[in-house]
Amino acid sequence: MVLKYGFDYSSNYNSQFLQLGDVNPAEYGIAEYNIGEYTAGVVFDNQKVQVGGAGNIIQLGIETIISDFELSIQKLDVFCKAGRTR
Repeated sequence: MVLKYGFDYSSNYNSQFLQLGDVNPAEYGIAEYNIGEYTAGVVFDNQKVQVGGAGNIIQLGIETIISDFELSIQKLDVFCKAGRTR
């Protein structure tokens, strides 16, 4: 997954790669007896990213390839530190 971000409606975006966890859920009737492990097929993966920049407006975007599974962003926290004024 790639996090893209920019400031003040600029068309120049910065990006950072995020590696998400992986899960391989066993399917009923496919695994052999006592070999298959059954999971809910859900990965809870907390990611922390530190980005830098300056501006009044921040734009955030997420880009990823989804193949046969769902992706859900449950929470997004943005902490801003007051810096120097221009």
